[in-house]
Amino acid sequence: REAVELKAVEPTASAAAAAGAPSFKVAAAADAGARCDCSALSVGLAQFGSLMRRDAVLWFRQLSVKAIDVGTTMVCAVVLGFAAQGTTASGVIINSVITMGMLATLFMGMLSVVWAIEFINSMRATANREAGGGVPPLLIYSSKILQNSVVDTLLRPLVFTILHYNIALPRMPFWEFFVVMFGVALSTTGLGYLIAVVSPPSMALVFGLIICFAFGGILNGFSPYLNDLPHPLVAFPSYARWAVEAISIREFAQVDDWSTDYGLQLVGYSYDNWGVALLWLFVSGLVLRAVTYPLFRRICLQ
Repeated sequence: REAVELKAVEPTASAAAAAGAPSFKVAAAADAGARCDCSALSVGLAQFGSLMRRDAVLWFRQLSVKAIDVGTTMVCAVVLGFAAQGTTASGVIINSVITMGMLATLFMGMLSVVWAIEFINSMRATANREAGGGVPPLLIYSSKILQNSVVDTLLRPLVFTILHYNIALPRMPFWEFFVVMFGVALSTTGLGYLIAVVSPPSMALVFGLIICFAFGGILNGFSPYLNDLPHPLVAFPSYARWAVEAISIREFAQVDDWSTDYGLQLVGYSYDNWGVALLWLFVSGLVLRAVTYPLFRRICLQ
């Protein structure tokens, strides 16, 4: 009887041990995986910090190039500012005011596309070498695009707005004009990134200027009017279609005149589209940057 009882107990103990063993293994494996994830994250953050510091040093080494960027922006802002002075007086026809807004967004867009393409082309060799050394392409892309977006893409519309606004003296508040110009710079810089990675380096600048001028000079929603297009969606992808409307509705919102409201209705603009226009400019800039990454990664791994 005792032998039978021992035999009955032994399988129970061995079964418990066998059942408990895998749980210890799973827990140990999970703990090791968590430590590996934390280690990989810390290494990635350290690499990203090193890349950001390196990019800051490179930015200061390229001050001569940055001076050309700022200089061309200042020249465009001053010329357009003096050209727009007459359009801010009372009684000016609506088309003249909207035309000056269109020119401001067109020049900001073209400058941003040109410098974005130059930025991508200048970093091709460095990015390819660093990726070959084991640095993840995502970290390379993120550090460079973040630095360029925070510094250059912000500095360009700020310089343009300070000069142009104080010369042209529009009715809309300063911050509203700056937000629109920054949105244009953000969107067209993303467009320049994308053009630079999908076209040969020798032809990227030509393609960029053609596409930017087509969006800013033709599909701008003003010439021709939105209401004259076969469908408003024809001009939907254009940064100028939203930027020009944003500037126009905020400028004429400061004027208490029924003729301006009627003129905006003829064009196809609406005072309710202020938020939509800004949202499109900023979201398009983020989307274009996200779409550019897979193509940039292909360049790094070539």
